[in-house]
Amino acid sequence: MLSLTANTHATTEADKSVADSTTTDSISREMSIDNITVVTSRIRQKANGFSLNLANSKLADTFSFDQMMSMLPYVQANEGNVSIYGKTASAVYVDGVKVTDKEQLRVLRPEMIARIEVDYFNTGSESASDPGGIMRIWLKHREKGYTVGIQGGTQARTKTGSDGFNLATYQMASFGRFTLFNALSYRRGLYETKYKTNKMVNTTASESNERSRVNSNSWMEWMTITADVGHNQQVGVSTSASYVNGTTTLDADNTESGDGTSNTFQTVTWRPAKNLMLNGVAFYNWKIDDRGSNLNITADYLWYNSKRKNSFNTITGNGLITDYSQDADNYTRLLRVKPVWQNIQKNGNTLSAGLDYRMNDVDEDERINKIRQSAIGHEAAAFASYDGVAGRLSYNANMRVQYNSMNVTTNGLEDNRGYWSLCPSAVLKYYLDKKQKHSIALTYNRNVYGIPYAGVSTYRVYDGANHYSMGNPDIDIPASQWINMEITLFKSLHLNFSYTKNEKSLFYEEETDPDNPNTTRSVLQNSKKDDTKQISLEWRKYLTDNFYVKLGGYTSWSSFKSNNFEYNDQFSWYVYANCMAWLKNGLALNVYASYDPPKYMWEMKMNNVWDVSISVSKSFLKNKLQMRLSVTPYTKPRVSEVIKSGLSYKREKLNDGTFIKLEVAYTISGGNLRQRRQAQSIQQYEKQENNY
Repeated sequence: MLSLTANTHATTEADKSVADSTTTDSISREMSIDNITVVTSRIRQKANGFSLNLANSKLADTFSFDQMMSMLPYVQANEGNVSIYGKTASAVYVDGVKVTDKEQLRVLRPEMIARIEVDYFNTGSESASDPGGIMRIWLKHREKGYTVGIQGGTQARTKTGSDGFNLATYQMASFGRFTLFNALSYRRGLYETKYKTNKMVNTTASESNERSRVNSNSWMEWMTITADVGHNQQVGVSTSASYVNGTTTLDADNTESGDGTSNTFQTVTWRPAKNLMLNGVAFYNWKIDDRGSNLNITADYLWYNSKRKNSFNTITGNGLITDYSQDADNYTRLLRVKPVWQNIQKNGNTLSAGLDYRMNDVDEDERINKIRQSAIGHEAAAFASYDGVAGRLSYNANMRVQYNSMNVTTNGLEDNRGYWSLCPSAVLKYYLDKKQKHSIALTYNRNVYGIPYAGVSTYRVYDGANHYSMGNPDIDIPASQWINMEITLFKSLHLNFSYTKNEKSLFYEEETDPDNPNTTRSVLQNSKKDDTKQISLEWRKYLTDNFYVKLGGYTSWSSFKSNNFEYNDQFSWYVYANCMAWLKNGLALNVYASYDPPKYMWEMKMNNVWDVSISVSKSFLKNKLQMRLSVTPYTKPRVSEVIKSGLSYKREKLNDGTFIKLEVAYTISGGNLRQRRQAQSIQQYEKQENNY
């Protein structure tokens, strides 16, 4: 449906674009003598996550942001995309400002980061539709000092037309009461992927050899200025702008045969797009008392524009014929206001409460098919959280109450929907011994996902003479419940047993139009059953002072049921290994490997896929200059197959060659590190002597 494709990117990016002004500091027990920092402990655990101090940590000597993050407990990062406990992070903050563009994380250098805080799941401070964890990154700030750097890289895949390069600069400076951070980046990419598809429907066979090429240019500018205004108060503004100009071209050579006849033709699809996003944040922080109690208020505004075209063409002996085309402008505006109050009690326990309001306004004009759609949504919520410690027991309890209203108008047809969400969550973690080597933790979390704007609209969008898509006014609001038990042994071995129940999950189902048996339609529906049982294992340990390993994997059993389709306990498993070795003379080696064995996904069978990536980095000039070479050898790509009555389908990815990437970074700095006294007490964290 048009509105679904139009709004998916805009609403997803916009809903994740709001800054949280909580400038909290979970680790302040540091002594600084010039540039020498003495740290009492490296990592501190709490019931729902951890805080990691990177001062003098070997992890800060890794080359890239992704490398460092993927070494952390239950965290994975790839090209700026962060996941926690296997789920996309609900939010990532840098110095209290929420990241709106993954390029903002790509420009960060590990040596720029002072501390990382991670919540394993959404504790209510983010939207009820976001179940993933929260990451807060705090940068190093220097007293009347500066950090200036430049980084760049180039990459290519042999035997294909894929290549690209990137360039970025970053600057940090402190002077008087003011702190400035600025980053500017440019990225150029040309990516090519090849596929081969064979299909047999009854007695008609077809073969398609496809080539997809993505040609893109992107720019990003990001600036944050904060000022200490006295009386333990701080104000700040952050602005960012990103622009992407790209074109996707998909061409295919097709052959169809059946009943003794054969037909050969070509198809070409062009999808040019231009996306511009502007974001502005203003925040106010007030440290109320010496224990770290604080009040934070954030106001955020985002403006997004997407111009896209889509042209599907067939080339035969009669020339080029346009079968389907689109030409659309999408405008999204987001406003969010979020005050948060945090009270640190005398015993170190923490009570937090806040309000959260956001407005999302979307307009789209599709000129060729003459579809005009506007949608406006309001989300108002109140949330509260309590963290505490009682002897060997640490606990966390949270609640979010949220109301959403949606109004969608498509070519004059208006649809409305409103619903309440009640989202409790809690963690109990008990240490089995005094040295806190062994523990057991129980977690419960509930989220309400809501429905997309396209799911509200009942307007029929035809993509052919006898097929259309539409929303469903009677759709139930989907939600999920997650229960997890974690057993930790010797601080390094972590075994998890979890169960996820998705209530009324959404999917589009093909059905016959009840008013016209010659027409089919794609309609949003609720599932009757959708749940997953999973066992996961992760082992993290320094085998020597200079060799760190992170090994893990999972097994899962998934079940699903709709009106026309059902499967029970589909089994899958996955394993990975991540190793980092710090060698002599500034040399470091990182090896990542994963294996995804054959499995079924719904009715589709997939082959095994393995992946190995090796990178070598070298530091020069007292770590000011760093270089890294990464190599990913060719591996057998994914093949998907469906075989059932009347249908045989096989799709194979044909990418070949070795992926090679070379990166260089140069950073200089001056001034002493500033020991910032910020807003959150460390007493809620349990001390853990790990060598992160």
